Amino acid sequence: MKNIEKWLQENGIEYRRAAYGSDYFSNGFRVDGLQITFYFDGIGNKWEKQRDLEKFMSRKNTYICKANRFGSGYSYRIMTVFDAARLEKHEKAVSDAVKKFWQEEHARQMQAEKAM
Repeated sequence: MKNIEKWLQENGIEYRRAAYGSDYFSNGFRVDGLQITFYFDGIGNKWEKQRDLEKFMSRKNTYICKANRFGSGYSYRIMTVFDAARLEKHEKAVSDAVKKFWQEEHARQMQAEKAM
């Protein structure tokens, strides 16, 4: 990750270190990564640098560079392949737990309505 940060600094691309994950299961799950944002209105990083970032990261086999579009631009999340797999597994577990909770809650509410 240090080589990526060095490259970002050399190319004048603004980034920040970020911790991804949640404490949903009270286990303090976190993975480290970098976040880089490109706005449509030109604030911060230039669009030409976005192409350079994508080209540079395409050569990094042990890292994932995932783009997410939001209202006013794109946000890139960079982390190791291993951490990305762990984060995806954690997010799926949280999603499944939330879905299960609401299904059970709905069943309880329906049962309570029938009992009235």
